Amino acid sequence: MMIFITSIALAFIQINTFPIVIMFLALVSGVGRSLALTAYSGLSFSEVDTKDRNSANTLNAVVSTLAQGMGISLMTVVVGLLQIFFPITIAYELGFVFLGLLMIFPAIEVLFLPKNIGHATIGVAYVKH
Repeated sequence: MMIFITSIALAFIQINTFPIVIMFLALVSGVGRSLALTAYSGLSFSEVDTKDRNSANTLNAVVSTLAQGMGISLMTVVVGLLQIFFPITIAYELGFVFLGLLMIFPAIEVLFLPKNIGHATIGVAYVKH
């Protein structure tokens, strides 16, 4: 939700926006993205057998890098198409709104995860201590 809100807020930055506001939005956006990345990585490995985690980590790194590149490419295409119809500043503003709206999908996806996901990892952590 943090990423959604900050992405939408970034669309409203103007030339006279105070730099501290921009820094705050960038900080909160970065914290939200880091938390999401950590949570999703933890969940993605929670159901993987210990012997397969090395390979799973490699696959996860490759897929994450590919997804980041595709996200940048998608935003480039979206802003490029929007600038056909709008001035470039508005195209970027709408691009940030589009990015924020994309963040709704992972939030919806979490609602459909099994309620016991990650329990195997929690159980292992308690057994080891």
